[in-house]
Amino acid sequence: LSKEQANFMLGALDIQEKKAKEIMIPIEKTVMVNNEEEVDVDMLKVFKSGHSRIPIYSRTKDNVQGILRVKQLIGVDLSKNRSLKDLNIPLSQPLVISPEMKAIDLLNEFRIGKSHMAFVTKDVEKMQKK
Repeated sequence: LSKEQANFMLGALDIQEKKAKEIMIPIEKTVMVNNEEEVDVDMLKVFKSGHSRIPIYSRTKDNVQGILRVKQLIGVDLSKNRSLKDLNIPLSQPLVISPEMKAIDLLNEFRIGKSHMAFVTKDVEKMQKK
């Protein structure tokens, strides 16, 4: 086996035991956008992030409204300085999962196609109601 193949196999074995809390990116390190922030040509953090999906929040980062697919901004006139809220762009709903969920189970959820992003929280039921 090559080193790359061996690492791939070890990673596959490792994912069986890892939990979501071990592989998540903390919310404070996540590129997020306020839905009341103007979507203009200066909003480069979205485009520079290289991500295809961006969490959208209202007022505080704890109040996530949904997920914006960046391609939804294609064709939007960025010179009008309107907010995402004003543009009325539909947002996708993320998966909301427990920190204890096994990474392999999360991967399976992603493969089903329910979402491409998940929010990890101890308050799953509270977040799902939002």
